[in-house]
Amino acid sequence: MRLARLEKRPHDWDLAIQAFKEKTLFHESAWLDFVTSSRPDLNVDYFRIEDQRGIAGYFCTFRARKLNVSMWGCPFPGTGMYLGPLLRSDADQKLFLSALIRY
Repeated sequence: MRLARLEKRPHDWDLAIQAFKEKTLFHESAWLDFVTSSRPDLNVDYFRIEDQRGIAGYFCTFRARKLNVSMWGCPFPGTGMYLGPLLRSDADQKLFLSALIRY
């Protein structure tokens, strides 16, 4: 399994994530845009999760700089949301975590 960072949010993001039962309001474009407009210190990074069968899912996370260090948070404290990975039901979450750590 591997993470492929996307240059920007895909135009069909909301449609693509509908297939995942873990999807919440917090994964949707409107919410992500709301948070970044109210918290200009945050950016959203988008990833496609790939495995030997193709696309295994998607992952988005907030990125901020603290003390000149770039860090991810899903969520950052104070944002009050959950942004876990969206994976196919047969995808191995341990492999996702290993891919995330390698990335």
